[in-house]
Amino acid sequence: MNERLFNSQYTNFVVMKHWIFYLVFLTQAIVVKSQDNPVLVELFTYDGCSNCASAGKNFKDFFPPADSLLKVPVVLLTYHVDYDEHDGFQDPFDDQRWKDRQKQYARFGISDGIYTPQVIVNGRSAFSGSNRARVFREINQADSIKIQPEYSLKFKIDSMSTLIVNASSNEPLNNYILNYALVKKIKISNPATGENAGRTMYSYNVVIDLLSILPGNKSPQKFNLPSNEKWEDYQFISFLQRIEDGQILSVRLNKLN
Repeated sequence: MNERLFNSQYTNFVVMKHWIFYLVFLTQAIVVKSQDNPVLVELFTYDGCSNCASAGKNFKDFFPPADSLLKVPVVLLTYHVDYDEHDGFQDPFDDQRWKDRQKQYARFGISDGIYTPQVIVNGRSAFSGSNRARVFREINQADSIKIQPEYSLKFKIDSMSTLIVNASSNEPLNNYILNYALVKKIKISNPATGENAGRTMYSYNVVIDLLSILPGNKSPQKFNLPSNEKWEDYQFISFLQRIEDGQILSVRLNKLN
């Protein structure tokens, strides 16, 4: 697995090359407009944490028919972190990169530490994901995202199982990071050890890979997709993030079907 680490004054981002599975050819162009501004909710969780089980149930209600609880459109990203593993349990979906992303939010001053389950809304506020009332209150009261530079996004999935992403903008993205997240719509696990032994754990929009494109990088971005998977089970999310403070400025959910 080839990994490149990018460092800037404020952030550390990782671009990774990934696994492979068979996809049909697909080309699509997506233009981000002002109306495409859902709230971005980032959940940092772990399948061995007892409070994370209730958080998973809370986020199930982000999807129909229970999504009537939400007054605003929402895009969810779920990151499984690896720092809380104990009792012989290892989360099968964990990734060290997500712990680094969570720490970066703490360095921005958005949160006073890292823990699970932790929720970050629009890169601006942080709180416990197990507090159902606060989850929905914070999201429904979230400030509207203000589009800064608009950008267009084209992606292609070819028969060689490679996702190719091209972005363009009418103005420079000098102060922003453009993020691409490949997510699996739902993941199910059954821990045999740890605090959730014997439970069935559900996670939604689980981040499998995250590419963060630094300003000035106009090269097509390529990554491969997990083997033995169906492309219908994945979604592609793009979001623009301000470098200086981590705030989210635009979000777009792109289905791969």
